[in-house]
Amino acid sequence: MDFDQNVEIHRKLHSAKEDILKQLRGALKDAGLEDIYIGSVHLYLKRPPVQCPVGTEPVWEPETLADGTVIYRWVCK
Repeated sequence: MDFDQNVEIHRKLHSAKEDILKQLRGALKDAGLEDIYIGSVHLYLKRPPVQCPVGTEPVWEPETLADGTVIYRWVCK
């Protein structure tokens, strides 16, 4: 199954993200921490472990995306 193209999985992740965000904001308000704002929550579908070709191993490295965002991901080196 191609999870990247599965609309239903993306819908479920987005819905869960909104529910979690509401709960976090409510918990902050209940704790009297109205000055703290959580702008977003990112949920990602778990992927199987990285399978590297013989002679290479997975390395956790930063990667800069086209929009300038820096993320970390496993790469084979």
